[in-house]
Amino acid sequence: MEIDDEEKERRNRVSRQRFGMIETNFNYEPKFEKYLLTEADCTDYFERQFFHVYRDRMAALLPEIESAAREDNIINDSSIRIEPLSNTDVDRPALIAGVIIKHMTNQPTVLKGFDEPGEDEEGNEDKAVLPLVDEEDGSLASDTDRLDLEDDQKQLVSLIGKIQHQTYTSGMVIGVWGRKRENSHFLVDRVIFPKLRPYLERPILDNDLYIILASGLSVTCSNLDIINGMASFSNALRHAPFHGNVARIVFAGDLSTTFCECEKCRKVSINNVMPLGTSLDPVKDPKILEVIEAIERNFTHYDIDLMPGANDPASLMLPQQPLPPAITERYVPEDKRQPEDNMAGAEEEEDDDADDDEEMKEVGDENVEVISPATNRHVNTVTNPYCFNVQGFQIHGTSGQNVEGILKRTVRGRSVMEVMEQILRLGHLVPTAPDSIDCYPYSTTSKTSDPFIFEQLPHVFFAGNQRHFSTKTVDFGNDRKVCLVSIPRHTETRSFVAVNLRTLNAFELSMRKE
Repeated sequence: MEIDDEEKERRNRVSRQRFGMIETNFNYEPKFEKYLLTEADCTDYFERQFFHVYRDRMAALLPEIESAAREDNIINDSSIRIEPLSNTDVDRPALIAGVIIKHMTNQPTVLKGFDEPGEDEEGNEDKAVLPLVDEEDGSLASDTDRLDLEDDQKQLVSLIGKIQHQTYTSGMVIGVWGRKRENSHFLVDRVIFPKLRPYLERPILDNDLYIILASGLSVTCSNLDIINGMASFSNALRHAPFHGNVARIVFAGDLSTTFCECEKCRKVSINNVMPLGTSLDPVKDPKILEVIEAIERNFTHYDIDLMPGANDPASLMLPQQPLPPAITERYVPEDKRQPEDNMAGAEEEEDDDADDDEEMKEVGDENVEVISPATNRHVNTVTNPYCFNVQGFQIHGTSGQNVEGILKRTVRGRSVMEVMEQILRLGHLVPTAPDSIDCYPYSTTSKTSDPFIFEQLPHVFFAGNQRHFSTKTVDFGNDRKVCLVSIPRHTETRSFVAVNLRTLNAFELSMRKE
């Protein structure tokens, strides 16, 4: 017997209620296309140099620096222009701009080890490089570091004066107002950042709407309790204030770790490991598939984005490309989903079954709903960095490499929030690439050889795999508010982060028992 549309809708409604499905319709727009490699990018990439990366970076940011200088109240000159260092006279006020080159005493280098021999564990002379790294925060910075600035004509000058050397590092593009001195020095009176990127007016929401962020699950054979613990978070999302109000869940890198400190992993020789960290022994395969299965069991009705991280099966060069799509095949591709008629028929046959409790199964100490084959959620493997819009809000972030790169090369004790705000002011997502963070040598035929330049200020800016949770709402004036979020490593904190887009407030969801 043919079923009419009204009856189909009734049966589907019953199915959604039975399986606890959440009816949502959040407008999602991916914005990470510029991070995807093209065929031109992948052709003869090993023959390219990185000069054009810095060239494009300065070409994009120098006009913004010039514009910001004209609006600066202290310089007070609406006609000021950036001058090439070759045309700058000594002791005359001038605006120059370019890319910073930081000379660091503790910068790891192979040649340095031959100048300062040490001793190995047995007392023999050893040429190993031992940089003076701060044990607490991993910083390589020292008081003897100095800054040079190179303009777009390859002219170089050393920066002195009113500039905090320890808060800048190689790759940052800035402008400086001051006077040129003898011996190729420039006395800085004021630092000029690029003009802030455009900001889309923040939508006004009547109800709360959440983005859930997590990172650093780093599942190994010795911490499988993380997988069981996901059920607690799933249960929390089925209650107020989250029920029906979660737009997406983003896992920002480091889903699993191939090897840990257990006895089994210690026996694996690096020579017996295939590329990308995949062991030859199936018993010692990475735990990423188990993580995906846990996500499948516990977050069955949410749109999910999986970003790669430093320890995931993906290239380490930024932008990291999406994880292999095969890992999400178990999420029922569209061409394999059961037709609605079959779904409804199956529902009729089960009308006399026991109540909903029989549709539950035990995972650890929590109950998790069985996956409904009627779910239409999407699971995306995306790039790192990752940018997307949802309900008119733009969310942009990384798995944390960009923040870590700056923290390692600037003054000790800087907060993650300070670094993230600086990144936004610089107008560049990964300023330390390609100097200290590997990045892909994009083709010169691409729209830009440096895709990390911000196109606009996001409403939410996140960094994954940090030591602690922290958040800050920065107001750049004219109601241009950005919520900064430091996502803690889940393996250490057992927590997720929820961001309320209506209020731009973020808070930590922790399931760790005190």
